[in-house]
Amino acid sequence: MVRPMPTLTPDPDRPSNLPEGERLRPTGPLSLDELREFADAVLAGMVENRDVKWDEQGEPLATLKNCGQDRECTWLLYEVDMSAIGMPTDTPLVVHSYAGEAALEWNIGPTPLAKTPRELTSQQTADALNMDVLLDGFRRFVLADSVLFPTSLTKDAGRQSGPILIDPDDCTCCECGGMLEVTDVDDATMSVECENGHAYDLEHDAFDAGFDYVLEYFSRRGSD
Repeated sequence: MVRPMPTLTPDPDRPSNLPEGERLRPTGPLSLDELREFADAVLAGMVENRDVKWDEQGEPLATLKNCGQDRECTWLLYEVDMSAIGMPTDTPLVVHSYAGEAALEWNIGPTPLAKTPRELTSQQTADALNMDVLLDGFRRFVLADSVLFPTSLTKDAGRQSGPILIDPDDCTCCECGGMLEVTDVDDATMSVECENGHAYDLEHDAFDAGFDYVLEYFSRRGSD
């Protein structure tokens, strides 16, 4: 079953349950309840397609790790067991609903996966997020992470492989353009510092793939 982390408060101005097969209307961003309900149904569809592993009751092995909402965007972060197709048991699947957008955006960590029209049903969306799409996104996710490599100059960054340096081709200091490296990390935060002493603190999500997730996000942001 999908295991919730936060308790979501229903919006009395919106329907609390989506009828089977209902399509989502592309107006403002969906509420947390609406997006959660739809995403859970998509995960159930992905179980039917055998792209997501399931428990003894046939429910998806997925955990909601984090979520958020503001005027422009609603998002959910799931940790999903996709070992049925050779992907990790803690794959970070993220879905965004943006105001004025006619599609939901799906990511693996920060790596774009697919955009699915909000007019699709949950099963149609699950079909769009098929094995080929998932594996292609995961290959790009791993490729982006592969630019990180060990260095003896940093402190232990919490991985068995040792400390991590962010490749300067992908991420440099916004103050001086110097090379950035991870200097410390815990369950919620990560510190990076450039060779000239400029330091930055970042937040990341406390789940098994979170460290790779935030490193890839940071390296991609630095190349924008």
